[in-house]
Amino acid sequence: MLIFSFSNNAWKAGYIVSKKAIMFCIIDGLFWFSLYIYIPIVPTYAVDLGSGMFMVGLITGSYGFMQMLLRIPVGIASDKLGNRRSFIIGGIAFAALAGVSVCFIQNPMSLLVSRVLGGTAAAAFVLFSVHFSLYFKAEEGAKSMGIINAVNSTGQLAAVLLCGIVSSTAGRVATFEIGVVSGLVALILSIIFVKDISYGKRKAVTMHELVRVPLESGQLLLISFLGLVSQYMTFATLYGFTPIIARGLKANDFEVSMLLTFFIFPAIVSSSVSGKLSYRFGGHRVLAANFILFAVDCLVTPFMPSLLSLYAVTIIGGFAQGILFATLMGYVVRKTDSSKLNTAMGFYQAIYGLGMFMGPVIVGTFSSFASITWGFVFTAVTGVAAAALSMRISAK
Repeated sequence: MLIFSFSNNAWKAGYIVSKKAIMFCIIDGLFWFSLYIYIPIVPTYAVDLGSGMFMVGLITGSYGFMQMLLRIPVGIASDKLGNRRSFIIGGIAFAALAGVSVCFIQNPMSLLVSRVLGGTAAAAFVLFSVHFSLYFKAEEGAKSMGIINAVNSTGQLAAVLLCGIVSSTAGRVATFEIGVVSGLVALILSIIFVKDISYGKRKAVTMHELVRVPLESGQLLLISFLGLVSQYMTFATLYGFTPIIARGLKANDFEVSMLLTFFIFPAIVSSSVSGKLSYRFGGHRVLAANFILFAVDCLVTPFMPSLLSLYAVTIIGGFAQGILFATLMGYVVRKTDSSKLNTAMGFYQAIYGLGMFMGPVIVGTFSSFASITWGFVFTAVTGVAAAALSMRISAK
């Protein structure tokens, strides 16, 4: 999952950007829209198409698996070739292709293919942010990240809101068709308007460096593991099996899609205040408290008696996840020497991509051999363990 905070710096006076940057924002928003327009209904659709719980976990987890597998190689290749444009256009092309299989064939395997292609597309998302920053002066980095992150979030929120409406009125396949069309529009615009911004070939990060940098810092290893648990909890629940629990409460597709809305929006809001909370209470305490909060959300979710109560605990989980994501990213920057930051960030993102894969698969396995409730209980236990580990992060 992607959680982004709104940066005040992005919207202060003087934020005016070039036409090229505005067009890139449109492309970026369409990219995320095309990937998220059908995400809320994938788990329940998989069940209705005959998938067992393990297959549901495999389908939803494949999105994270591909990101884990490809994120570092894509970054290395783009740095080595000095060409981000081709990788950005390639990522958008995969986003457009991601919905094609379900448009023609509706079965669990076509859903799996769709999520694999979607994860391949999302592996390029870091390059979007880096390329966008090149439209700005070096000292305007915070502003550029604030703008592009807000665009990402807007595209995602618009997609999950529209998903339920389209699915309820035109059918589930229509959401995939809209994903393909919006992806194609983004692809055409990117070919026309996204141009190479020369930054020269750079020394690519080697696999030796990717292993050496985290080993030099036990703190980075710990932070990365906590990132893995955070994404594990998110994709095991909201992007995995919480929609199936909602379906058990007689939720229709629109009501299921609202689950993600009630998760993403609080996460955006809470991530914007995470820095202030960390400064006041200490980042390690903030992490521990919010892992506990998220664990409570996971523990009580299977026992919610109504859809409204499920929405309520989902809001709590979204609030906790927003703080976790932003605080952990901040720790990666804080605990890493600036000369090794790209390597450290690549390692961190690859590790938390593993969590995006493991969450749905593990809960799917529990659900197959025991029950979905035990999968959520196990997820809650991992959250409590992560809370305890969070207290081992050095305050220095």
